[in-house]
Amino acid sequence: QVPSDYGPIDLVKIVIDTVGNLPPGLNYQTNSDTFYVDTAYCVLLSGTPTTPGIYDLYIRVIPFIYSIILGVVPFPAVTDDTSLTLIVRDQLGIDEYQGKEFTVLEAFPNPFGTVARIGFYTCSQGPFELRIYNLLGKLIYSEDIAGLPGKNYFNFNGIELQPGTYLYNISGNNQSVTRKLLKTEY
Repeated sequence: QVPSDYGPIDLVKIVIDTVGNLPPGLNYQTNSDTFYVDTAYCVLLSGTPTTPGIYDLYIRVIPFIYSIILGVVPFPAVTDDTSLTLIVRDQLGIDEYQGKEFTVLEAFPNPFGTVARIGFYTCSQGPFELRIYNLLGKLIYSEDIAGLPGKNYFNFNGIELQPGTYLYNISGNNQSVTRKLLKTEY
């Protein structure tokens, strides 16, 4: 129930109208058009922000209430601007991997629905392997590539995986790093 000038009313669902004040270069996507009461949902931000600054995001929703006379009807839109602030910092033009022999890049997107781009940076050439495990340690995917100096990427298609948490490991040139990968519904 939601308080109002007319007493408590029953909230049935909300519909995301917009996520606003996003930094240029970012977009949003919801995992459902309609959010029902007593259910968890997600708003995924993705992209690469292009303009430094402080961005106080807001979410504008349209609540739907139940009226004995009219049934389910929309209520005036509500804006929540207290939830999230993003800080985008300016790049200094310095290669962030300078001086590192090997590092694993963050998977993108993460969480992912069908395909995730998983990368690494290396100073040397050689064979590299991507291995993906479930949380019980069972190997569910493996791929090899010939790594070259600089950034290298695997395009992992996980469309057949069940939603959940997985671990990915990239190894090569006597180096090995493991990170978490989250799979959502597509």
